[in-house]
Amino acid sequence: MIASQAMDSEAVEQAKVRLQKAEKALQELQAATNYDGAESAWIDFLVAASTIYSKLQQGAKSNAKSRAWYASKKKERKEDPLLRYLHQARNSEEHGTERVVARGGSAKDILGRPLKFGERVAHKIQIHDKENNAPKGEPIDAYPPVPSLRSDGA
Repeated sequence: MIASQAMDSEAVEQAKVRLQKAEKALQELQAATNYDGAESAWIDFLVAASTIYSKLQQGAKSNAKSRAWYASKKKERKEDPLLRYLHQARNSEEHGTERVVARGGSAKDILGRPLKFGERVAHKIQIHDKENNAPKGEPIDAYPPVPSLRSDGA
C-alpha cells in the first residue's frame, strides 16, 4: 500500500461535518428559551467541537507533515485557556457525573419584573458623590444577571 501524501480527506470531511454540528448547536444555544434547551445545545456543542479534534487526529496519522500539523494544534489546545476549558468541559460531560453548567442569574429584574431565559434588560445607573450625594458623570446602562447558564468550573 502506498502511503498517503496528505491528511486523509475523509477525516477532513468528517471534521467539517462536526464543525457544522457545532455551529448548529451554537445557534440553538443562542435561540434557547429555557435552561434545558440551553444545556442540551451547550453539550451538543462541546461534543461536536471535541470530535473535530478526534477526526483530524485520526486523519493525520498516515502522513508525517499532517502529524506535525496536528501536534501543533494539540499543543495550542493545551495552552489556550478557552480551548483547554472546552476540552475539559467535554471530558467532564462525557466521563463525569457532575453538570458542566449551572443555572444562574435572577428570574426578575431590579424592578421586580419577571425575565425570560437569557433576556437582558438595561437599567440606567448613576454614580453619586459620597460626600454630598450629587450625581457624577453621565448615567450608564447596567445589565443585571439574568436567567442563564454559567460555567460550573469544568
